[in-house]
Amino acid sequence: MRLGLWIATLLLFSACQSASAAAPLFHPLSIESAEDLAPPVLRSRTAQVQFSALNGDAQTPTVGAAFTLNLFEDLQLACVVTETTPSKGGGWIVNARIEPPSSGNATLTMKEGVLVGAVYLGPIQYRIRYLGDGAHRIEEINPSQFPPDSAPIPAP
Repeated sequence: MRLGLWIATLLLFSACQSASAAAPLFHPLSIESAEDLAPPVLRSRTAQVQFSALNGDAQTPTVGAAFTLNLFEDLQLACVVTETTPSKGGGWIVNARIEPPSSGNATLTMKEGVLVGAVYLGPIQYRIRYLGDGAHRIEEINPSQFPPDSAPIPAP
């Protein structure tokens, strides 16, 4: 009985260690963006992408790779790569699942040091854009603040 409890504790500790050891995807930059926080953007920050979090030392993103999607200081999401697809123009499309206790998904497109993407965490959306010179902007988006759709255009 004690041996079973000891083994269960060891396995739980190992799982916690591996989840917390997942490499963070972003490294903060202290670059000020000239863009204002106009709706629908609620908050933003600049960062540099650590591509090794998705693929280790290989050039190809690895299915099953665990990484931390550290969008903001108060938002660290454990993720697992679920699918990788080469894009037609080169680069990769990476789909990832956000692990519990959070729930959601991320779609990231990467090519030659540039990453763009979207993260969906319940009703909250995040956008990752490239600013140039290796800098990326991470934005929290309020979808209800997008302008309304235009009326349909009738077919001729």
